[in-house]
Amino acid sequence: MDLNQLLKVLLKHKLLLIFGFILSVALSWFSLYKVNFTSGKWEVKPRSLTKYETHINLFVDQPGFPLGRVGKYPEEAGNYGRTVELANVYAFLITSEKITQKVEEKVGPINGEIQASAVPNTPVIVITVRGTDPSYILRLAEITANVFISYVKESQELNKIPPDDRVIVSTLAPPAKPSPLQSRKLEIAFLTFLGTFTLVCGLIFLFENLEMNRKQAKLQKLNLSEEETLINSSSEAEEIGN
Repeated sequence: MDLNQLLKVLLKHKLLLIFGFILSVALSWFSLYKVNFTSGKWEVKPRSLTKYETHINLFVDQPGFPLGRVGKYPEEAGNYGRTVELANVYAFLITSEKITQKVEEKVGPINGEIQASAVPNTPVIVITVRGTDPSYILRLAEITANVFISYVKESQELNKIPPDDRVIVSTLAPPAKPSPLQSRKLEIAFLTFLGTFTLVCGLIFLFENLEMNRKQAKLQKLNLSEEETLINSSSEAEEIGN
């Protein structure tokens, strides 16, 4: 079937084609916006399809802030290498099931991504949170940091670690302002339109094919009837001739 035949088939079903176009546009619009009925009135709000990212930094330290000392004596310099090692371990613990459960107790099911990594050769941990709601990921990042800090303190107290031997974990600053990573609004709207309209066109060709099969079956039935009539006529003529 060439292009002209395809166009003829589509134009033959104009009403269905127009309905499919309107439906495709409507679904594309609803993929970008949501309609809510609140406080006795309708509200139209854009859907949040843009992903945002924020981060918060944790600092792993020792009592007395040894990093602030020149360290004339070995005991004054502190164990810097140990805090660097702990930063790597803590980065893994932050995304563990135990910490995740404690975070969910405060925010409910987590609607976003949480990652943690240690800055190489430093006692600094970066907690990165991604999601579609900027205000939510800000809160999630802050709660995750606070939950882990509380977990470390509670574990130290539970195991009766002397105050001078305890690791100190603190935030270096509040969570950073969320920055947009990517927006898929136009892509999603286009794919919604294309998918819906393609489905409607497919239905049109399906209906056309069914109609052609029905006509062919009817034509075959008519030809069979004509053949039977001719055969019967021939038989009657032979009988009269005899």
